[in-house]
Amino acid sequence: NDGEFYGRIFTLHDISASKQTQAELRRYSEQARQQTEQLRRRERYLTRLNEITRTTVSQLDSQTMLQTLADSLLGFEDADNCFISLYDEDRRLAKLTTISGEERPAFTTIQAQPGQVLLIESVLQAGRPLAIPDAHHTPYVSPEIAAMFPSHSVLALPLNVGDQKLGAAIVAYNQFHEFTEDEIQYGAQAAAQISLALHKVQLLEQEREQRQLAEILQETGSVISATLDEQGLLDRLLDQVVR
Repeated sequence: NDGEFYGRIFTLHDISASKQTQAELRRYSEQARQQTEQLRRRERYLTRLNEITRTTVSQLDSQTMLQTLADSLLGFEDADNCFISLYDEDRRLAKLTTISGEERPAFTTIQAQPGQVLLIESVLQAGRPLAIPDAHHTPYVSPEIAAMFPSHSVLALPLNVGDQKLGAAIVAYNQFHEFTEDEIQYGAQAAAQISLALHKVQLLEQEREQRQLAEILQETGSVISATLDEQGLLDRLLDQVVR
């Protein structure tokens, strides 16, 4: 009316700036969430690692110690199963000494046949952790051996002290799992502690066997010195052997 015009003026610049601010806030919020989650994972890892360290210096018997270590490693990685295996290089034999988790194989040893590849051999030869997203399609273990387990993704950790190859710790997931660098790094740190514990167990076992042998030899010498009758001597020596 009377030549007057009415309308609205939109400031496009202000709208764009507002959208940009919102996008930045979302990005900062996501970064903060990721950092918080990373700190929580690190705290959980360090707590588990401290548990493993305390276990290695404890006075637990060998089987209890290894079971505690396997349980700690299982929770350490939020996995479905954890296996601690010893390796017999001469016979190419893997012995499952400790199992943690719900899935417990009916067997305790795996004997490699000619042409087959054991995961424990692969990780000991590599001398470093092997993160395997698909255990059924990998050069690190033969498919027929992988099929013996329900695991889909595994993290294999070598257990060794110096040049002595002791075995491996296997962290297993029944579903696909993509391993992060943090998981691999913390797994390696845990494996170093478990290696020391396993070495300690073996040294204690060797010491116990040597002590028993020394006692038997001492008692045998006493028997020989005290027994003049030949048949009586043989009977008492047999008793010592049975013991």
